[in-house]
This record gives sequence, C-alpha cells and structure tokens, in this order.
Amino acid sequence: MAQPKGKEIKAQTAAYGLAAQHFDLACQYKDAADLLYDQIHSDTNQKAIREPTYYLYHHAVELALKAFLCACNKPLVSRSEHHIDHLYKKCRKMGLVVRDDHHWEVHNCIDLLAGERNRFYRYPTQKWHPSSDLDWTRDVVTRLFDAVAQPAQTDTPRPSGVRAYIGKPTFFPMERPANTRPSMPVEFGSNLGPR
Repeated sequence: MAQPKGKEIKAQTAAYGLAAQHFDLACQYKDAADLLYDQIHSDTNQKAIREPTYYLYHHAVELALKAFLCACNKPLVSRSEHHIDHLYKKCRKMGLVVRDDHHWEVHNCIDLLAGERNRFYRYPTQKWHPSSDLDWTRDVVTRLFDAVAQPAQTDTPRPSGVRAYIGKPTFFPMERPANTRPSMPVEFGSNLGPR
C-alpha cells in the first residue's frame, strides 16, 4: 500500500479532526500511566514511581477533556490551558456525563489531581498536600475516558505519515587530504588557502 503524500496527508489530518487527535494522545498518556500503575502493584517493583504516575493521569485527563470540548465544537481558549478542574467544569456544561459518578466522585478526583496547579507531583515541595488514592484515580480516569471516547472518536481512520520520527544523528568526520594541516582562516578574494 502506497504511503499518502502532500495534500493527501493534509486532507486525512483535517478529516481526522482535532478531537480525535487529542483523544489519541490522551490514550497514549493513560496507557503509560496504567503501565506504571501495574508496575507499582507488581511484586518486583522497587522504584518510587507514584508521582510520575499521577502526572501521566493528570495529562491524560487534560487531553481527554480537550478532546471532548473539540468534539462539541467548543474552541480551546488556549492550548496552554492546563487547569483540569476548569476544563472539567466546561465539559460538564457541554453535557459530559460519566457513568457511576456517585456524589461528584469525578469532580473530587479531578480536584485532587489538579491540586495546587498540579505542582506537587511535578516538583519537590515542602507543603503538605492531599492526594487521591491511586486505585481510585485509575478507576475514575478510566470511567472518564469511557464517557469521552464516543464523542471524541470519529469513523475516519488515523492518518499515516503525520509525524516523522528521526533516529539518533551520527557524526562521520571528513577525512583530510594527506599532507595538509587543519584549515586556517582564509581571506575572501584571495587565493591563499591552507599552506
């Protein structure tokens, strides 16, 4: 199968939609958080990886909520909007309903994830902060994703060739001709070169 090129890629990307793009990336962050969660609960875990797991869940929620807003044709005020508590309130106003949301459970979990601008799991802090139970967080985030999935996803297949992944650059030094010294500054307009 031939890879799409130029205008075809742009057309596929436009058809794929901003909501689906946000949700696709949100799923990647959630999958990474779930992997860390599984590692934390394994018998072989000896690493302190709780805080990065919370960060990944936070970012997954942020992207999922932005996907929902895009699916509702609600423009994102700013791509730098990282306050998931504000995003969640906007989504609720647009009709987001999470199954089994007893006693504002999703709202409470998002408030705990948001914390003081989510700094407590991104940077060292001396302040005490409440934190949600990780098992509960995973359950609530999974239910949130179930609620966002249908509006955010489209029937359009994910485009191929949208991102390019480049490997590690390799340096190949050029060989110097025999009997020459390293290059020296040359004056423009003169015929003087390395001596």
